[in-house]
Amino acid sequence: TIDEYADIISTCDADCAGTDVLVCSSKESGRDITFRMQAAPATASQSRRLVDLSPLEEDAGERIQTLHLPREVHLTVARSTIGGGTGADPWRGGILLARLICSWVDENDQCQKLPSLRELFHDKDILELGAGSSGLPSMAAASLEGDAIIPSSIVATDGVDEIIDVLTQNVARNRNGLSNSLDTQFLDWNHLSSVSRCAADVILFSDCIYNEAGADALSKAITHILRPGG
Repeated sequence: TIDEYADIISTCDADCAGTDVLVCSSKESGRDITFRMQAAPATASQSRRLVDLSPLEEDAGERIQTLHLPREVHLTVARSTIGGGTGADPWRGGILLARLICSWVDENDQCQKLPSLRELFHDKDILELGAGSSGLPSMAAASLEGDAIIPSSIVATDGVDEIIDVLTQNVARNRNGLSNSLDTQFLDWNHLSSVSRCAADVILFSDCIYNEAGADALSKAITHILRPGG
C-alpha cells in the first residue's frame, strides 16, 4: 500500500506471482490505488530470493563494502565521501545485474531464449551507462576471463566528475581480479561528443532514470552509442 508520494504504508508478504492487478486502499487518504505488477519471467518468490542473495557486507566506519558473487568473484567498493548525488552509493539494481552477469555463465544452457554470456560479451566492446561510483556490472563483466569470456573493451561511464574519481579508484582497488580492458570515462548523456557514434556492441545500465527527461536522454545515448545489431 502506497501513499500519493509512492512511499510504502504497508506490505504484503504473500507470493503474488499469479496476481496481475492489485487494488489497495490507502489507510491515510482512503483512496483506492490500482496498479499492474509485472515481473516476468521471474516469479515474486524468485525475485525475492535474488535480492536476498545479493547483500553488501559493509564497514560503516570506512564506508567500504564487499559484494560476493558467483564463481568466486569478490568486489570491494568504497562509497563516495565527496558527494556526487545518486551515484555516490551502490544501488540494488547494479548489485543484481552484477550477480546476473556472473551467474549467467552457469545458467545460459537452461535459458534457451537468451543468448549465452559468451555470445554477448566475448571479444565485444561493452559500455556501462550511469555506472555510479561502484560500477559493479562493468567489474563483473571484467572478471570472467577465467571462463574464457574476454571482452575487447569495457568502459564504465558516468556524468558526474566526483563520481568518476571514486569509480576510477574502485576499479583500481579490484584491479588484480579484473581484465585490463576495463576503463572509466566521463559521459554526459546530453552531450555525447566525448564518445564515438556506434562505439559499443553491448550497453549495460541499471537504476538509471527517474523522470521523462532522463529516459529521453538515455534512449538518445543508446541510439548514438550502440552499433547496428548490438
